[in-house]
Amino acid sequence: MITNVSEESGSLMEAIANSEEMDIFEEEVIQDIIEYKWTAYAQNVHATGCIVHIIYVMMLIKYVQETFLLEPRYENNQPDGKRLNPPAHIYYLYIIGGCLVYPLIYDGTQAMKQGMQYFEDPWNTIDIGNITLGFFNIYC
Repeated sequence: MITNVSEESGSLMEAIANSEEMDIFEEEVIQDIIEYKWTAYAQNVHATGCIVHIIYVMMLIKYVQETFLLEPRYENNQPDGKRLNPPAHIYYLYIIGGCLVYPLIYDGTQAMKQGMQYFEDPWNTIDIGNITLGFFNIYC
């Protein structure tokens, strides 16, 4: 299959990915191609995404902790039993919103390039839902 790959029929990476021959991945040339593609194109994008996601989760945890759990000056209940909502910590919400911009740009770029095919992958729909709910959380 790989010997029949041309510019018109598709890329070499597609041919490798669609091959049913698992032994092909043991070839040094194929391993070099995959390593090159990873270091040249994917590694920095995924490392940045990972760091942004870790910061997002840490700030979300810190926001919930600071707003709802650690501040004793806010009484959670009124005498009549109704719950009081403490004021939001805007500083954390700005950081959380900033962390949502990266996946918005990343997934938005993918959606623009792929068109409606982008939504054929259920994980992309989950990503869009996560971003949308993240901004909705900030709004609330």
